[in-house]
Amino acid sequence: FPSHDTTAWFFIGEILEPFMRMRLANKETLLVHSSCIATSLGGCLVSGIRHTGKTFVMMKALLNGAELLSNDYTFVGSDGTLYAYPKRVNLFASHFHEIDELKPFWKTLPHRDRATMRLFSMIRKASKDYVVMGYQRYLPEFIPSITLRKQAPLRKILILTARPHAPFEFRQSIPSEEAGAKIAANN
Repeated sequence: FPSHDTTAWFFIGEILEPFMRMRLANKETLLVHSSCIATSLGGCLVSGIRHTGKTFVMMKALLNGAELLSNDYTFVGSDGTLYAYPKRVNLFASHFHEIDELKPFWKTLPHRDRATMRLFSMIRKASKDYVVMGYQRYLPEFIPSITLRKQAPLRKILILTARPHAPFEFRQSIPSEEAGAKIAANN
């Protein structure tokens, strides 16, 4: 569907995806809320609840040579294969200001879109409500250097969590039961 067809995207997100999730679970395939990129080493699944930085991590990787598998949901087969499910990504003004490689694209946006993103940013800051309001685009249309890969073997899982007022913490390895529980909670 074209990026501007909001009716079609609503149907996909609110009706088709929940139905697919149920049907795929019966066939040993999961539809996981995540971003996913691929390199020559394999795929990296980036999971986390809303506003923990999945898009930020994905965009940094894509603008530095990784390939796009998905940006909102990823199909994961029981054999550990990640399958592409690219959708429109929700970009915020903060992405354009915080990711150096994305800054040149800010100037290519229509003035109205930049003004809208600034307004949404002010609303989010004033209300402290992180409602999804951003600039939705299909990334390969917006940034031609981003390429789409159809599948990749799962190589890494990155789980992003947020604890209010806590410093950034990096845990290189967590038990698989804990990882599974965190991914399930994100879905």
